[in-house]
Amino acid sequence: MYLHSIATANPPHRYSQQDCFHAMKQGEWFAQLEQKSQKLLEKVLTGDSGIAERQFALKEISPVFSKNAQELNEHFEREATILAALALEKCLAESATRADEIDALFLCTCTGYLCPGLTSHIAEKVGLRHDTYLSDMVGLGCGAAIPTLRAAHGYLSANPAATVAVVAVEICSAAFHVENDGGVLISLCLFGDGAAASLWKGSAELANTTWKMSHFHTTHRPEHREKIRFTNHMGKLRNQLHRSVPILAAEAVATLYEKRSTTPDQILAHSGGRDVIEALEAALPFHLLETRDVLREHGNMSSPSVLFALEKRLASNPEDRSWWLTAFGAGFAAHSCEMHREASQWRKRTIDLRFFNSRSTWLRCVIFRFFFCIISFHLWLGRFIIDDFSMEIVFDQAHQLLSRFVLFNLETTIRESINTNHPRCSLRGFVFRKCESLVAPFAKV
Repeated sequence: MYLHSIATANPPHRYSQQDCFHAMKQGEWFAQLEQKSQKLLEKVLTGDSGIAERQFALKEISPVFSKNAQELNEHFEREATILAALALEKCLAESATRADEIDALFLCTCTGYLCPGLTSHIAEKVGLRHDTYLSDMVGLGCGAAIPTLRAAHGYLSANPAATVAVVAVEICSAAFHVENDGGVLISLCLFGDGAAASLWKGSAELANTTWKMSHFHTTHRPEHREKIRFTNHMGKLRNQLHRSVPILAAEAVATLYEKRSTTPDQILAHSGGRDVIEALEAALPFHLLETRDVLREHGNMSSPSVLFALEKRLASNPEDRSWWLTAFGAGFAAHSCEMHREASQWRKRTIDLRFFNSRSTWLRCVIFRFFFCIISFHLWLGRFIIDDFSMEIVFDQAHQLLSRFVLFNLETTIRESINTNHPRCSLRGFVFRKCESLVAPFAKV
């Protein structure tokens, strides 16, 4: 399947790690923690955790810890719908796709449970057709985005003309829990809220990019299930996290990496935490720049994290040809897939229209159009002034050569402005629509 567009979204409320610590200290529950637990929170939130800030669907942090299970579930239902719809609407706008053009919506989440699932709420809010196929995937934890993409891949294999949306959304603030357990407290210091949406097509001819996703792999280790999972505590989600998780993640991911079809330009991984990323970098021959950036800017957002890394790489490295993606979490399970940019003619590459803001590029286009109009007018006028059939043929041939010259120079100008990595607009359609609109009025002369 081929990437059509991708977009991400976060709540508007941003908090630094220091902000989070000060907010937690204000809660009555903080004083009830053991001194060891208080020091652990202070150490992580005021030290070098690899996280600069996180975003929550919370105007204030402290009150969330006093909410009961019902209130937390209502918080999830409300905010997950808003955030997921926002990401999907941004994704639709990126590719100029209408909501009623979506044939299937696949969604993953683990920070709340609804029946019917979030896809029902999002379909209503965004305006999907009543026959759009909806699929909610739950219980896969932080690694859920890649299995969800794999499900979308299967749907597109059976329906290659379809447009498929994939959304990963987590309201981790709806799963905050406090007790004197190191893993539970570390979770409070890592997780943030976020959503990512992407659109996919079954063929390169239908997509806005030539990035193809394939080669999915999974490994699951049920013997380590209790080391990272959600448990239920009086109706609330409680994140169980063992200190061995970084090593488990590195070993599982290294096993998957051995199954790759080629050596990628970069690895895009789930931002599980500073220690997790360091363990991955020790096991893999790459420095995970985008993964670290996502962690620093948003914290661990669970399932959307790997798609945030993908969006960053798309925007910053247009020369890349291949990426290897991996995500992992509850199970213990890890997943991977590959993305390759297929070789094709330059007309199938993509452009970022912002590159046309440069004065020199627009000036060249204006100059070509100006001289083309002047010369074409003189050729057209010459056919009527000189009443000679042979001269008409000469004028026609000259006009054809002029048209080809202008087309060539317009194409050359646009080629120089190509951003091969930005899935905003298809160059193929843009170039030929513009060139035909310039030449058509004179081609009939």
